[in-house]
Amino acid sequence: ALVIGVLVNPSRAWIQGAIDRLFFRNQLDLQNMLAQWSEDLGTSLRFADLAQLLLYGVPDQLSIEEAGLLVLSEDENLFEPLDPPQGAGGARGVLREPSLPAHSAVAVQLAQQGRTLLLEQREDGSADMCAATLEGWRQRGVCVALPLVSGGRLLGIYLLGPKRSGDLYQRRELEVLRTLWTQEAIAIANA
Repeated sequence: ALVIGVLVNPSRAWIQGAIDRLFFRNQLDLQNMLAQWSEDLGTSLRFADLAQLLLYGVPDQLSIEEAGLLVLSEDENLFEPLDPPQGAGGARGVLREPSLPAHSAVAVQLAQQGRTLLLEQREDGSADMCAATLEGWRQRGVCVALPLVSGGRLLGIYLLGPKRSGDLYQRRELEVLRTLWTQEAIAIANA
C-alpha cells in the first residue's frame, strides 16, 4: 500500500496539473477569440464583413459545423437570411433558413425574453413559442438560437448548428456567445 501510495500521488498531481493547464488554456483561448471578434465587430460597417465573421469566423474557431443569421429586413416585416459573402467558400457551413415573419411568435418571444435558446437539449423553456418553427429549426440542425437585440428591438437571430465533435455546447462557450451577441446586434444596427 505504501509503494502504491508513493507512486500514485506524484502521478495524480501531474495529471491534475495537466488538466488545470488545459482548462486555463481553453479559457484563455475563448477570451482571446472574444477580444478579436469584438474588435472586428466594432469596425464592421458592411454586411459582407459581418457575414464573413458570423457565418465563417466564429463557427470555425468554436468548431461548429454551420451557422446562419436572420436579419431584420429594411421594411421590418421579415427576418431574412444573410447571404454569405461572394468567394467566401461557397455555401459550406451556412444554415439555409427560410425567412421568418417579424411578428411571429418565435420572434416576439425572443425579443421579449432576450435569452439563448438551447434547442439541442430540448430544455429551451419556450413552450409558448411556435413549436412548428422550433421543430423545423431542430430538424435542419439548429442547436442554439441567439436573439440579437439592440435598443429593445430584435434585429436578428444568430443560429448555430452542432459542434463538429458531436458534443453539446459548453457553458463557457455559451457565455462567450452571450457576451458577443450584444456587440453583434450593435454591429448589425450600424451596418
